[in-house]
Amino acid sequence: MKKEIKERLENLVNLLNDPDAIVVEKELREKLVVILELLDHPEDITKEKMNIKDKLETVLKLVHSTRVDPDIEVEYHIPKSEDPYILVKYIPGERDERRRKIRLRDSAIRMNTPEDLTKQITFSIKEFKGEIDSVEMG
Repeated sequence: MKKEIKERLENLVNLLNDPDAIVVEKELREKLVVILELLDHPEDITKEKMNIKDKLETVLKLVHSTRVDPDIEVEYHIPKSEDPYILVKYIPGERDERRRKIRLRDSAIRMNTPEDLTKQITFSIKEFKGEIDSVEMG
């Protein structure tokens, strides 16, 4: 249990230190509430991990089945000390590779259905590709 709580606190610190992340007070409170609940009910850690893993596997399958563009590669990552994320790679030119991490925050994973998460991810992927194409094309 201590390891899980430590990982959650490290995740919170990483989020606060991430210059690319937009941290909202509501999100911080939600993460702290989850940590406090886990301290009160340590048996929920295993259940929650299994539920999140199952949900993320479903999301990954849905994202792959709704391929946005064949030129885009999608990788799924679950690091130990930060939020899971989707790494999107796009190669608009022969020697040019662009990447973007689409972070999947704990609160978003818990509050949304796999279908809703898939819609958000595919929208982010389309937006990413559109941004790069608009810069490349002028």
